[in-house]
Amino acid sequence: MLVVVLLAALSYVAAGFAGAPLPGFRSSAQGPVTTRMLNTTVTYASARLTIQRVQQAQTFDDDPRATSDGMLRIFLHEENSTNYTIAYNLYQCAHVLVPGKGEQAPLLVTANGPLAPKASRNNLLDFAAPFNVPLSQLVLRLGTDNEAQMDIPLTSKPDLSRYAPRSVKLNTQLQYFGLNWTVTEATLTWSADGQQAPRNKVFLTLTLTADNTLAQTAIPGSPYDYIRLETEDGSRIAPSYSTLPVAFAQGANGQGGTVTFLVPQKSQQLTLIMGQSGSGMQSASATIHLAS
Repeated sequence: MLVVVLLAALSYVAAGFAGAPLPGFRSSAQGPVTTRMLNTTVTYASARLTIQRVQQAQTFDDDPRATSDGMLRIFLHEENSTNYTIAYNLYQCAHVLVPGKGEQAPLLVTANGPLAPKASRNNLLDFAAPFNVPLSQLVLRLGTDNEAQMDIPLTSKPDLSRYAPRSVKLNTQLQYFGLNWTVTEATLTWSADGQQAPRNKVFLTLTLTADNTLAQTAIPGSPYDYIRLETEDGSRIAPSYSTLPVAFAQGANGQGGTVTFLVPQKSQQLTLIMGQSGSGMQSASATIHLAS
């Protein structure tokens, strides 16, 4: 009798490893897979991410972490067109919103870690999602809890205009440190310099030029010291990044750069302030109007 039981057990194990659909063993026969082509692109942390296509199945036999009651697979193309390394962790910043189950973190990411300058890669992300939930009801959320999160519906041609860079042409003038300044453009983005904006914030980049009509070089100094942005509630914000020079040669015309701030997402009107206590120079300010 013991021999019969042992033979039966060995036969069960052999059948399981051979791919038979038995409890405790993953079948080698992949079930039906639904595929939808999307080619949806959004910028996250300065990287260009394209959701090429998505697949839905009861399980994925090539994923050892896959569940048996429904899986979602996202084919993601990542591109870094900048000159610096971009670092993010897709296990932390990519989640799928599933009706009735909330945020689901990836079970599998085939390529993770820093993205080198001018580099690109193809990636595959697997999530647990009930097979009976239509793809049209699933949403990919990019961003950690502390970042400005972007929700991308897994549908054809979703409206992602909210997350696209938005620029406003300006001709705002002011005088400071003997220089004639012009703010020529304001651009709102959800990321800058490889960083996603913090929660409820966006980056505002102002483009400025300066003319020096003095008979000498003007040295206003570091823009991190003398430039501030005042929000509608009266808070003053220091720059996060800047490419403005510290000095402007005699006769300089149209010389300038950019200065970037973190501002509330719903900002409509801000005040640019130039001035530094103890400098002996009169401060100057100008209102920056942002189109809605």
